Amino acid sequence: MKCSKCGGDMLKSYVEGNFSAEREDKVCDGTVTNKYMCKKCGYIEEYAENPNFYKTGKK
Repeated sequence: MKCSKCGGDMLKSYVEGNFSAEREDKVCDGTVTNKYMCKKCGYIEEYAENPNFYKTGKK
């Protein structure tokens, strides 16, 4: 994976995060997130494992 800011190599964190919000059907739910840091400039990006969780719980 390459950094979107400088093109450097990204390092994946071994600690997972999470993101929680209200789905379209008004149920509270969430997804695991993964973080990456650029080895060159230090920029951090975070991505959802299941970006469609808010669509009434679709996996």
